[in-house]
This record gives sequence, structure tokens and C-alpha cells, in this order.
Amino acid sequence: METGWNQIELNQIIDLMRNGFSGKQVDFVTQFPVTRIETIADGKINFAKVGFVEKIPRSYKLAEGDILISNINSIKHMGKVAQFSNKLDSFHGMNLLILRIKDNVEKTFIFYLLQFNKSWFERMASQAVNQASINQTIIRSKILFIPKSKREQTKIAEILSAVDKAIEQTEAIIAKQQRIKTGLMQDLLTKGIDENGNIRSEETHEFKDSPPGRIPAEWEWATIDDISIYVGSGITPKGGENVYSKEGVLFIRSQNVSFEGLLLNNVAHIPVSINKKMKRSEVFAHDVLLNITGASIGRCCPVPRNLGRANVNQHVCAIRMRETNQDDANFLSTILESSIGQNQIEKFNA
Repeated sequence: METGWNQIELNQIIDLMRNGFSGKQVDFVTQFPVTRIETIADGKINFAKVGFVEKIPRSYKLAEGDILISNINSIKHMGKVAQFSNKLDSFHGMNLLILRIKDNVEKTFIFYLLQFNKSWFERMASQAVNQASINQTIIRSKILFIPKSKREQTKIAEILSAVDKAIEQTEAIIAKQQRIKTGLMQDLLTKGIDENGNIRSEETHEFKDSPPGRIPAEWEWATIDDISIYVGSGITPKGGENVYSKEGVLFIRSQNVSFEGLLLNNVAHIPVSINKKMKRSEVFAHDVLLNITGASIGRCCPVPRNLGRANVNQHVCAIRMRETNQDDANFLSTILESSIGQNQIEKFNA
């Protein structure tokens, strides 16, 4: 097998690079699906997010192995790539570049190589107010290092494809387990389990009416106000981000609150002196945090033990129960996370 790697320009290994068809799209399904920016938003071609046109030249039909690049978009989406496979006939639409790789090069290897170089596209893009772009001349001149042997290129592509497939299978398993969990939560949080460990049923157990709906006869219902001694959100300190510090009191914002728990990889801090002025909204172990504004409204989690001093901004509400312990905090957070809690939050937010 030939050994070693070559340094080349992208232009040397492509048969075609051009923009897509810019004809008017229609709001009904036709036999001519066309790619759009959102078609490759997740790094692969999503056939559920194509557009449609009534007519399009056959020259825009995608071929097996074609690579689509986002070259007109916001910076964070700049350089996203996806590779086409002949699952469904599709056509090359606007705001995406097509790369058709020469047959003497492994197309999937180049796809992964471009995906690996996404940061290069971000750096090379020209930025405007809400959009960035990178022209074809710059992309054509992109320097690549590739194995001389197509066999080696193919082997590398096969390994990476196998990893991608394993990730997809794992994600499918997680999604299935999540659906099972959602259904189980609905049963457990509305019916509970009897002394034998079985989920109650109205056919075998006594139920009663309550404002939230039918519940087991031995259960009681309560509002958050009934079981809490404090419900409130914080504020953004005067000066906003300019007063954040590298150390001090943890300052929890909505992006830190997730259903999986507190996310502390992108956390802010405020000086102790500022925290003193915001003492009312300081949070403690076993409080339950709930996002109350914005796109993440409804996300919640309990405050863990040993978090240290912490406060919240105006987008996060803290709920402090009368008797605070980890089990009760976890239970309340689970109720808020479930469809029972989320439906009520959505109703109140309407």
C-alpha cells in the first residue's frame, strides 16, 4: 500500500463546487425536494426539513457522496457539512454549497476532514450584522492533508462512520428509555404504588377527585404555596456582566438549570459585597430551582449538597420547602419535570 500523506488544495480534488438552485419554493409537496440551510443544521441531511419547488433543472440533482456546506449563515453554523446518500431523490437548494469530490478520492473521508475543520470556516468567514459568509475562492484554496492511498482514506472513513452509527444507536436507545421514563412518571406520579409494589388502578383501588385530577383515595393534594416557606427569584446586579468575577458567590442563571441537574461548566460569580445586597434570593441545599422566563421556561432541578454559597438571577425561581431534605427536593423537582408539572407551567404561561 502506498504510504505517506499529501498536502493539497481542496480545488484539486473537486469536480464541482457551486451554489444551489434559487428558484421560488412552494408550500406544498412536489416531486422536487430541495435542500435548505435547516436541512443540514444537525450535521447530517434531514429529509424532514427540505423545501419543495415545482420545477428544477436536473443538473441540480444530488449524487451519492455529494457534500453540502453551509457558507452563508450565522457564525456558529458556518462550515457545517452533511453528506448525501441516495435514500430519496433530492436537489441542491439555495444558501448551501455543493462539493462533488473526484472519484480517485474517498468522498466520505473528505466529508469527515471538512467536518473536523469547521473552526477554519468560522475564522475565514466575513461577518455582517446577523450573518456571515465565505466565498468559493477561499474555500477552494483550503489546504488539506490526505493519505496518498485511497485505501487508507476509505479505512479511516469506515472507522469514523462506525463510530457515528454507534452514536446514533445509543441516542435511539436513550430516546426510547426517555419515552419509557415519561410514561412511567405519569403513572407513578398520578397513581403511585400499593403495598405490593404494583401501580394502582381504579379497577382495583379507590380513587377520588381533586383539582389536579383523579388521585388515590389515601393521597392528599397541595399547592407549592402550601408546602413552601419561600418562593422567589433574584435580580441581575447593577452593572450586569461587568460585575461578574472569577471567584466569589456562585451566580446561577437559566442556562445553568437543566433537568439533569445544575450545569456548572459556564457559571458566573458575584462578589460577596454584591451578594449581601441580594441576600433575599440566596439559595441553599435542597431548594428547587425553576426557570420562569425565556425559551427554557419550566426547566428545573434541586440544589445539591455542598454547592456552597449561591444566588440566582431574575430568570430563576427558588422554591424552599417547609421541611428541606434531598428526597423531598428530588420528588418536587420530578413532579415539576413531569408532564403534570410542565402542562401546568405551560397553562400558567399562556
